[in-house]
Amino acid sequence: MQERWAESQGLSEGRLQLLLKLSLFSEGVSLGHLAELQNVSPRNITGLVDGLEEAGLVERVPDPGDRRSIQARLTAAGRARVDSIRQPALKLQSPLTDGFTREELVQLRHLALKLLANAQSLTMD
Repeated sequence: MQERWAESQGLSEGRLQLLLKLSLFSEGVSLGHLAELQNVSPRNITGLVDGLEEAGLVERVPDPGDRRSIQARLTAAGRARVDSIRQPALKLQSPLTDGFTREELVQLRHLALKLLANAQSLTMD
């Protein structure tokens, strides 16, 4: 579903995921840290950032704590794009949880996070 949604927005799934991840940071974040968060190689992140930078959605900025390092951050256009994508996506996803109680949603989140942790440990080995 996410891949089809990304394509409908004119983005690859990787670029969409990176935009969403960058939206969690008010300031820049290192490319290495982004690679860790996305569980991909630094080379992959560089390619994704290159494409998003060309589109005007991401910019590279110097790391204030390390002059040798570069960070990526969303541009104003990037933040606007994430907002324009997030709202319709939430409307589409909302019916998936119809009929769930608050307690069931809390349990579902807990179980989904356990699945994610298990999946991440499998890919690390």
